[in-house]
Amino acid sequence: EGATIVNPNPNPGYGFVLGYPNSSTYASLGFDLFTPGGPTVKTFNTNTNAWVGIGSTNELIQSQTGYMAFIIGDRSGVANRSTIARTTGTLTQGTQPLITVAANNYSDKYVSIGNPYASALSLSAISKTNVQDLFVVWDPKMDGNYGLGKYQYLTYDPDFHNYVAVPGGGSYPVFDAVNPVAVNSIESGQAFFVRSFNELVEGQLQITESAKSAGERLVFKTENVVNNSTRITTYLFAVQADSNKLVDAVIVRFGDNYSNQITGEDIFKISNSNENLSILNSGKKLVIDNRNKLLIADTIHLLLTGVRVQNYQFKLQLDNMDISGQTAFLWDRYQKIFTPLNLNGATAVNFSIENIPGSYAADRFKIVFNPSVVLPVTITSVSANRNTDKSVGVQWKVENELNLEGYQVERSLDGSNFAAIATKAPQNNSGGSTQYSITDADAEAGNLYYRIKANSTGGQVQYSAIVQLSSLKNAPVISVYPNPVINKQMNIRLNGVANAVYQMVLVNTGGQIVYKTSFGVNYAIGIQMIHLPASILSGNYQLSLTAADGKTYSEKLIVQ
Repeated sequence: EGATIVNPNPNPGYGFVLGYPNSSTYASLGFDLFTPGGPTVKTFNTNTNAWVGIGSTNELIQSQTGYMAFIIGDRSGVANRSTIARTTGTLTQGTQPLITVAANNYSDKYVSIGNPYASALSLSAISKTNVQDLFVVWDPKMDGNYGLGKYQYLTYDPDFHNYVAVPGGGSYPVFDAVNPVAVNSIESGQAFFVRSFNELVEGQLQITESAKSAGERLVFKTENVVNNSTRITTYLFAVQADSNKLVDAVIVRFGDNYSNQITGEDIFKISNSNENLSILNSGKKLVIDNRNKLLIADTIHLLLTGVRVQNYQFKLQLDNMDISGQTAFLWDRYQKIFTPLNLNGATAVNFSIENIPGSYAADRFKIVFNPSVVLPVTITSVSANRNTDKSVGVQWKVENELNLEGYQVERSLDGSNFAAIATKAPQNNSGGSTQYSITDADAEAGNLYYRIKANSTGGQVQYSAIVQLSSLKNAPVISVYPNPVINKQMNIRLNGVANAVYQMVLVNTGGQIVYKTSFGVNYAIGIQMIHLPASILSGNYQLSLTAADGKTYSEKLIVQ
């Protein structure tokens, strides 16, 4: 932009400020200001697998090198002010020189490459030799540390015959193992990482005119692909008040053509600055782990780092793994809980991170098949039925009941947040089989979910599958749970209301409005989580929801 330090903003709305982390040399090197937090423009050092700051603003931009730039606005230095970063000179055209991709040396070594053209690139048209069919990009729309982004893995999936984004979200569709959405291109101005396929032999990559792709933004083409692959996709969500946010995901694929050893087909993890989910195999951290056929009593070791003290959720999508006699569990070492997994579908598992070493231990979770440990009991079936008096009967059958402390029947309104409603002592606690039943006299008329929790004398916990009951036709429109409200957090269950924006007010017994907010509803039945401010005192309240058409729904509640 022809800018100088004396005249920092000759063209408002263009350019950006350059910072350098040395207070005595930043000006002589051409930078605008001293930034103690680090340089604002970096390149990637393949040997150390780390970003390093450029040495001065006089360095020539290398068209085949990837750069990371932190831009807060234009050269006025005002944060969040819109700006345009532009280049001048002759457009790069024609076949570009071969790029050497260093041998990965049995490590997570990546090479950063810049898109040399003022054009998008078709992923399938980039020429590669001994290079993984994978492009790793930085997605600034993913919510990493300070909301600055995370890595996305644009990987060729042989089961879907196209490229997909893992974990997805942000600038890309959330990865769906059942209905994947193809990712086709690297954008103009977007850099990417690649990795060699072989441990000891370097690879080569070349970008030619034929790789250019029309369009100025990412275009996703949905394909109708039948999922016949055997795989486990594990999504990690941060639980938030409005909706769960995808923060990472990993995949294990099984096939005759794969090896259980680390090969060039496996994809290594590049660490994000906060939550990182990976698969630990032979001491290596992987995003995609390609394995041979599943073995009896096989184990998938999950590695979870960078978590915070908050609530999270795993969504484990198992596809085509419902083989006769096979079982799968998510094992939580900290809580000593075995959660059974749907072998051909999704299972959601909520968990919390506390400021306790065992809670945030990186190896807290693993997926086990046909576990070799002795489980306290085998829950063979569970069912729930509504009675004529609108109560619910819950029944379950068990086998191999041994060293069991007892059962808890748990109920939920949303299928995720469960609370105990009844207990049962074991009846045949010597390896036998029996059946149990309880009656839920306080069952609500809306959708209900039930599961059985088995507690062993040794501290192990085991859950049954979840069963769902549909709502009665005369189900209440609005209900609040838990009621009484605990820790100033409540869930509003809405049933059959119109899609609209609802104004919520909370009124105390004196008729005073102590809290109000609004939220949108775009589903027939759903849950809205509300965090009440700490200033709300314990007591009785009236909650009211009013739609734009004036319809109002009310519910009494108690805040503890």
